[in-house]
Amino acid sequence: MSCFSHALRIEPVLNMPQPAPIFASPTAAQRTAIVVDDDPALLLFTSRSLEKSGWAVLRADGPGRAIELFEECGLLIDVLVTDFQMPGMNGYELAASFRRRRPDLPVLCMSASKQFTGEFCLIEKPFTSGQLIQRVAMVLNSGRAGKPFSSTAFADFQLEKN
Repeated sequence: MSCFSHALRIEPVLNMPQPAPIFASPTAAQRTAIVVDDDPALLLFTSRSLEKSGWAVLRADGPGRAIELFEECGLLIDVLVTDFQMPGMNGYELAASFRRRRPDLPVLCMSASKQFTGEFCLIEKPFTSGQLIQRVAMVLNSGRAGKPFSSTAFADFQLEKN
């Protein structure tokens, strides 16, 4: 990492409207996701799906890199989207480690297993880009962020949106 500095001349600007606070009305463009998957194709698909919806995405090819990114940017991350089965540490363990520092962090686990039983929200593989975006929105906006969802809760969320 390199550091540099610039000398800037700052002059007051009169009669300039004050900008709205950055989080006044949260949109995807103001959100950051960390996406973790040891499968390069799925990491790319998931990341690009979020980016096309306006998200800033930090990509990690495994839990080790995800932890490094979280240590650098943890307060800026709005949601963790992680594969469940990865070498070294599974997605549940990774999410639990993030939650020790950010108990309110919304988490979405991706899994091909229908036998997933965890305290974090799940999206079953395979999924479409639209399904991913919808599930991330549900995790963030339902008021139940980071808590498990049943298919009934997902259906209820769909009805609330319409």
